Amino acid sequence: MPKEFSRKERVADMLQVELSTLLHREIADPRIKDVTVTAVDVARNFAHAKVFITTLNDDAEAKKDLMKALKAASGFMRSQLAKRVQ
Repeated sequence: MPKEFSRKERVADMLQVELSTLLHREIADPRIKDVTVTAVDVARNFAHAKVFITTLNDDAEAKKDLMKALKAASGFMRSQLAKRVQ
């Protein structure tokens, strides 16, 4: 019999898909390129989520710029997630 997935895992998977779509299609910042959302860890009460990403760029300065760009786009991503996730 297949294992049942918990609601927390289903929400994490849905957030991972939606964030990947947002990063690749909606955000036009050139610093955010070649970014992959590898995992999302949702808190028990669904109030917070940790998003794990990887990038193909190994340059330390480029990674700092990437994190600054993601922090700048975080408000937009939150508002878009609120609209998309039911």
